[in-house]
Amino acid sequence: MSTILPTKPNLTADLDQEILVGHAHQSVTPCLPQRADIENLAKLIQSEMKQSPWNNAKHPSGVRQISACIDRGCGSGPNCRALTDAFRRCINGHTMSYYNERNPADFPGLATQVRMRNEQGACGYHSMICGSFLDQLLPNSSLDLVTSNAALHWIDLDHAAVGLPGFAAREDWCLSELADEQWRRFLTVASAELRTGGKLVVSFVAAQSESGSQDHIPLRLIEFGIDKVFGTVRNHWSRPPIPIHLRTSEQISAPFKDADRPVPLRLKRCRVESVNCPYFQAYESHRCATRYADEFTGFLRAFSESSLRHWCELGVEQGYLSPGAFKKIAGVYRHIHTLICSNPEEWRMKKHRAVVVAEQV
Repeated sequence: MSTILPTKPNLTADLDQEILVGHAHQSVTPCLPQRADIENLAKLIQSEMKQSPWNNAKHPSGVRQISACIDRGCGSGPNCRALTDAFRRCINGHTMSYYNERNPADFPGLATQVRMRNEQGACGYHSMICGSFLDQLLPNSSLDLVTSNAALHWIDLDHAAVGLPGFAAREDWCLSELADEQWRRFLTVASAELRTGGKLVVSFVAAQSESGSQDHIPLRLIEFGIDKVFGTVRNHWSRPPIPIHLRTSEQISAPFKDADRPVPLRLKRCRVESVNCPYFQAYESHRCATRYADEFTGFLRAFSESSLRHWCELGVEQGYLSPGAFKKIAGVYRHIHTLICSNPEEWRMKKHRAVVVAEQV
């Protein structure tokens, strides 16, 4: 099942890779904000799996079935195996773990992680799948768990037309409309891949209200940085530089309640909870604005830089930007660093996190 997608020519090789700041205390850890979320989600996975009637089940032929799970948007860092490991620990027998990513920048690191797991031998079987979260990547009724953390608030602009005939040709498309349709499609695909009694356990960044997405501090900072470096050029595109949409609990649960187009999953839990930003929590203890700016800017750059590169690539193709535009990306993050450092209190972030559990019936 493992596939490797062809890579594009590196149009950003001349990107200024200078370190933003060079302080001795710098300890940028991009995975830090997700660490607590992943630990909580792993506990929830174990709780749900232990309740499943098919755990330790056999096929009608009497042969024990291999329990399988997929982590969509697992990334390539040290946390990429946490959720599949939580699944494996509560299964009696062999397991098959699939790791799904769509960002080519993550493919090499993820491939290394998967190879290491297979070489360990006693940890079940592991396979990497490259592709969109919106595509069915495995056969019907082949999985016992579909999970994901901190990935489903990203909109797949390469699949903008999926589920919406003629959508790609529209210039007036609404990001929230696209996000709602892609969320519905993700649920439909997950339902097809899950066996009866299988679980969907996912978490992603959300909003408490309709206006919450507009107030999302990381997006605001990135937009300020783009405006400072690129000016009004970004208004030439209908596509946003960072394709993120934060859904409310009502928007998340809507497909499960839609009488006309219900998704074939039973919703067990849907809640949006507030989570403190660990970087600001650390700042309240050490009170060093530069350190806070170092760490927060490093986190912002880790999740957004590949999107900015793609945005610049589109600008070069459409003639709105010169090839040298890629060198300006580092300036976006320097400006963000300056903003955070000059007034740390203004950029205190309280993240809202959605946790969704559903069951295939």
